[in-house]
Amino acid sequence: MSKSGDNMLTTGSQIHDCYEHCELKTYAKLFRCDGCKMKGFGERYTCNLCGHVLHKECRFPIFNFSHENFGGSIFKFHYKPFTILGKKNRRVFSKCCDACGKDIRGFNYHCEEDDLDLHPCCRKLEKELVIYGKIFDLETKVSSKCGKCGKRKIYHYDSDPLGWSYVSQCKKYHFHVYCITKMVQESFMKPGDLALENMDLREFSNLVQNSPEGDEKFETFVGQRILVPIVAVYMGNLCFRYDLETYLPDELKISAIWCKISMSPRAYREFFELMMPLLQDLSVVFTIPKQRMSKITPTPHPNEVVIEFIDFLIQLLEEIMRLEPDFIVPVKGSIKNLQTELGFLISFLGDAPLRTEVDVTKNILSDIEVVVNQVGGFLYSLLSTRDDRVLETVRLSLSLSAFLQEFELLKTKIKELCITVPKLPGCVATKSSVMSFFAVDSLLDDLEDLINYKADRIVPVKDQIIMLYEELSLLRSTLNYLVLARHLQLKELAMKTRNLLYEISYVINSVTPVWYPTLRLPQLLEKIHLVKMAIQEKKSNSIDAGIPEEEYPCEQVQPQAKELDNLDDDFVGFEDVKTRIVEQLISGPPKQQIISIVGMPGLGKTTLAKKLFNDPSIVYYFHTCAWCVVSQTYKKKNVLIDILTSTKNHNREAMTEMDEENLAEMLYKSLKTMRYLIVMDDIWGMEPWDDLKRYFPDDKTGSRIIFTSRNKELGFDNVVNELPFLSGAECWELLQRKVFQTEPCPPELQGIGQHIASRCHGLPMSVIMISSILANMQKKESSWGEIARHLNAHIFDSTNNCVHILKLSYQHLSVHLKPCFLYFGVFEEDEKIPVQKLISLWVAEGFINKETHRSSEDVALDYLVDLINRGLVLVAEERSNGGVKACRIHDLLHDLCLRIAKEENFMGGIEKLVLCLCSFLVHFLLYLSRLLIM
Repeated sequence: MSKSGDNMLTTGSQIHDCYEHCELKTYAKLFRCDGCKMKGFGERYTCNLCGHVLHKECRFPIFNFSHENFGGSIFKFHYKPFTILGKKNRRVFSKCCDACGKDIRGFNYHCEEDDLDLHPCCRKLEKELVIYGKIFDLETKVSSKCGKCGKRKIYHYDSDPLGWSYVSQCKKYHFHVYCITKMVQESFMKPGDLALENMDLREFSNLVQNSPEGDEKFETFVGQRILVPIVAVYMGNLCFRYDLETYLPDELKISAIWCKISMSPRAYREFFELMMPLLQDLSVVFTIPKQRMSKITPTPHPNEVVIEFIDFLIQLLEEIMRLEPDFIVPVKGSIKNLQTELGFLISFLGDAPLRTEVDVTKNILSDIEVVVNQVGGFLYSLLSTRDDRVLETVRLSLSLSAFLQEFELLKTKIKELCITVPKLPGCVATKSSVMSFFAVDSLLDDLEDLINYKADRIVPVKDQIIMLYEELSLLRSTLNYLVLARHLQLKELAMKTRNLLYEISYVINSVTPVWYPTLRLPQLLEKIHLVKMAIQEKKSNSIDAGIPEEEYPCEQVQPQAKELDNLDDDFVGFEDVKTRIVEQLISGPPKQQIISIVGMPGLGKTTLAKKLFNDPSIVYYFHTCAWCVVSQTYKKKNVLIDILTSTKNHNREAMTEMDEENLAEMLYKSLKTMRYLIVMDDIWGMEPWDDLKRYFPDDKTGSRIIFTSRNKELGFDNVVNELPFLSGAECWELLQRKVFQTEPCPPELQGIGQHIASRCHGLPMSVIMISSILANMQKKESSWGEIARHLNAHIFDSTNNCVHILKLSYQHLSVHLKPCFLYFGVFEEDEKIPVQKLISLWVAEGFINKETHRSSEDVALDYLVDLINRGLVLVAEERSNGGVKACRIHDLLHDLCLRIAKEENFMGGIEKLVLCLCSFLVHFLLYLSRLLIM
């Protein structure tokens, strides 16, 4: 960019066209601007040619402006800094910014009349900052010392004092702009501190507590106002999730909920202002809350509320330890011990022994509540009153000593309880079967982490943990067998296995104190052994009963039910696809070739294959044609017999007495030198083909193999033909043929009929299902309207094959893909879901297995591609490089997700969140109505 205002920017010695090549990007890390040479974070413009990085202010400079803080002085934009001659030693220095006091080394604004300079970013400094909930105004003159550097003014080398400051409205605190930017940059480099607002709050809280001057509100809570957000979020979480018996004003409850939702400094400040007059009543927050029955929100297990309260106390203790006020220094060790004991209680309260409704467990729960309430009451007293520091240290030391003694008594009772654990009734896992079985991968990761990286913490129980890892690894291979369970006995065994996994997850997360896993691990190993024996016994019984292991316990679906029998009576659509495949069959290369017809369930893959199989031109071209159904329960011998009986008039009963090798040899000889067409219908993977392909000779005669499959990733050299959905007009045409045969549709039914056809969303199977219902009912608009209102319910009627066809795809998914697929039920029907958003949610939910040298996001993307290839997820939008930018799911599959999720209790947590949100809205509206009345 030149002085005349063209579109060029100069950075260093290079000139480039920013408007053409600069791209706005946002990264959560620091960068140095190549324009002004200052550090920055967040949004920046990056040149795609040379890699230069610019602040937004440097990307779009203003060439002339006046600044109100300098009495309207006119500033002009310059690319290079000016220099000055020092007063004392006559050295040449760079000029500095009159706002922040830092050197000017690049782009800048200069006022010749008053000899003033500004960085581009300092031109737009905020006039007001909220630092830890307190308003600071930007001023050019100050009368107090900076809370960061302890100085009133900043001197640049040997020049006059420089720099503006942010001053609190009470005029007792101020921070130089220079110090504020330095604090932000230092905080930004600290690992674990990701939110800029939180960094500023933490920095500021340290400064305030060491300040000799006091603002009454800052001194409350022993000068540690950083603790207020912890109280606000905890209280907001309780009010958001549970209907609690608290006598605090609704205004404070709503403010706390808003703090939880927004996490903003302004929300914390408003909560603080409401809280201070009620400090005496706030003691109720520091005790385990009492619950009452609610018609809106589900009542949680008592342990869950206690666990959340203990976690709240631990957060307060951690923050007090981090802030390190003088009076806690002598007792830091005791506070750490108290944190450890409270952490152990969280693990123990979630473990199976204390989740059973037995008198002995209720007694221990009562004892735990008493001790925890004592700790909470003491923390409230400590944070809400101000005594002499020496007295507070003595009081804290005595209290901590008493608490630790109470914990020793508690642990003695817990040890006694652990001995009786095998005699207690088992608890019921709250998680769904899909999630619980998937959790075994997470458990294995946790155990591996303990063994490899935290061995020093588990020395007394390392051998048992290694044994637990090995036993879980063996159990993992049988889990899919239980996930598919349909028989009552197997369902009971599946529930027992889920409860065991639920129990293990808590025990392995409580390795301190070591005595606890020492008692519990042998019990868990014994339970795993019993479960493995029970599973093996069920498998043996099923085989003895004549049910092959790989088929049991899945529901058996007859091959012809995979695509509806009558689907091919009226062939609608796919004419272009059919013509293309005919060309591939007849005019392709002479070598043997596989041609795949792929698509989601119910699209008509088998129907199209039958049309091709019976096409006169195809029958005439090939010497012999054969049809076989592979299905998800592939049996080699059955497939060989199907092909042989299709090619020649063989006696099927006689062939059932032959072994596989003789059948395979017979097939090979019958196909040798022939130009053949073999249709392998409903193939789910490449394993059947890899097992059979040696029996199909390739004599370069133009032979063809047709696959029909739901998975389009069947081999790298296949010719893939993906079936599209029917158009709305094609759905309507098919529906009319099925309902009215050769008769025309009455005019009064055309409108509602077209609406019903469009609601089938291009899926022939849905059209056929609805057509069979409409054909057998009165041809009245009112009757058809009733069908339209409950369309999916009719399609998913248990008497229809539709539900079985769709469920087969879900049942055939591997365990790690099932929760990912069911998660689509969270979204709305037909919603276009950004892939990055979906992947982030999967990772956050813990659905993604850990893989060495690969990020969770990359693994999650593979999961999504797998679901797309299986026809269960549709690509809604592609990237320029061919990747998936957004996806969606067919309405019928969305409904399937919701139905299975309900069966498996997969959506329980989400439904609970919705109910809690409804509860919040009810309270919020009641609060608003009170305000309006007032």
